[in-house]
Amino acid sequence: MKRLSKEYGNFEIQAVGRVEHEELLEIYKKAWTLLFPSICEETFGYAVLETSILATIPIASRDGAIPESLSETIASRHLSSPNNYIELVEEIAEICHLDADEVMTIGETLRRNMLKKFNLNNIERNIIEVFSG
Repeated sequence: MKRLSKEYGNFEIQAVGRVEHEELLEIYKKAWTLLFPSICEETFGYAVLETSILATIPIASRDGAIPESLSETIASRHLSSPNNYIELVEEIAEICHLDADEVMTIGETLRRNMLKKFNLNNIERNIIEVFSG
């Protein structure tokens, strides 16, 4: 992380520790990305969903329900293999190469993708499809 910070002047990492949920949502709104490098299976990955809906790009492990939650969205290309720190650093570097407008465009596209994906009508249609087949 220190090497990335030196190489890319716009790179800053913050480890915020334990904060209230409302404060966390404000942090997500300011961040370009959320690093979510799980080393064990995540049951759902709420943090990844929250950041995505707030137009913050998650860089997450391809683990548990996260790949399914992000499937068919622009964020699915920023998933790395669990415990593969080389892939994780490559994803971080890719985001660092973008300018603010590009990050905002990706974030807004992600937000639209997620709102469409988790629209109640789409969920109901998918459930009916699963159980009628």
